[in-house]
Amino acid sequence: MNNADVYNNIEDFKKRMKKEFVNINVENGIEIIKALRSKDNILVLEFPNKIGISGITQIKKDRNKDYICIYVNTNEPIGRRNFSFLHEIYHVFYEKSNRGYSLKRYFKTDDIEKRAEIFASNILIPRDKLLIELKRHGCKKGKAITMDKIFKLQIKFKASFQAIACSIESLNKDSRYNERYQKYIPNIEANIRRYYQKWDDLEEKTLFDNKNNNLNSIKPEYIFPEKFKEDIYKNFKCGRISKNDILSIYDFFGEELK
Repeated sequence: MNNADVYNNIEDFKKRMKKEFVNINVENGIEIIKALRSKDNILVLEFPNKIGISGITQIKKDRNKDYICIYVNTNEPIGRRNFSFLHEIYHVFYEKSNRGYSLKRYFKTDDIEKRAEIFASNILIPRDKLLIELKRHGCKKGKAITMDKIFKLQIKFKASFQAIACSIESLNKDSRYNERYQKYIPNIEANIRRYYQKWDDLEEKTLFDNKNNNLNSIKPEYIFPEKFKEDIYKNFKCGRISKNDILSIYDFFGEELK
């Protein structure tokens, strides 16, 4: 498989989603994420790590169904989480990771990881929609895009700063878009790229622009999986789990038993 095949996978994936979730808008990445997370055979675990793992996918085969567990690192900017989830979804549907986990340092050197990044980027930030937004914000070829416009695009697509900037850059190399579209594609200059790793500075500028935009903030939280919560609560009500045990679990996730 080569990188060009990813676009066929993207169209295949959208068809699958449309078939499974009849009323879904497959051009809305957040709708796709919500639909997938609602499936009873997908469990999403979200907590921090400091070793650079963005995500992990484990698939357990039962007699009649595959059970999928996806881990997402919360020790990265909040806007990255949706992207990380879709990156792992690529591994579920198309190509398994060479390592069983996704490390950021391999995203530019490992061909499978590159394709997972392209897939996640195009599902979360559909290029047709991105071009419409660039035109709406008055962006033009040869002109540098400003940070405040990237922040607005982040909010629109619920994506990370780097994901938006890289998506814009990718349009120049995308054969699907001819000269008619190129006139709306702005430059991503060095002063933008410098914030890809300077997360503290990026967060400060983001909150100065819009105090309600937390997409560039890091919140290393342990998120209680809703399906797990429902399951243990049912077991508690049925007497299979003691009150002390369930209180310990709730305390671990920083929540109160109601």
